[in-house]
Amino acid sequence: MNKNNMKERLLEAWDIAFILLLCFMVLIATMFASKMQGATEITGYHFGAGSLALVVALLAIYLGFVLFKSKQQLKEIVSLTYDKLDKQKEDKKNG
Repeated sequence: MNKNNMKERLLEAWDIAFILLLCFMVLIATMFASKMQGATEITGYHFGAGSLALVVALLAIYLGFVLFKSKQQLKEIVSLTYDKLDKQKEDKKNG
């Protein structure tokens, strides 16, 4: 694996983990806010292991799809950019 490729993957993983952490913190903050309003139990959210597993699986599928599409679009942008640069270099040589 290329060093730059590994760095890109680590940055992607960090971005994903950061967004997931923010979502988790919003969930926890909502649960604590509902608890502080005098409720004897957390009334904001209740979820079981099955629903949590389903949400995690759907998030993984969604993130996989987004990464796949993003990589395709990035390759297209890079190829278009470098094709233009190569054409300009050829024009300078021939022109």
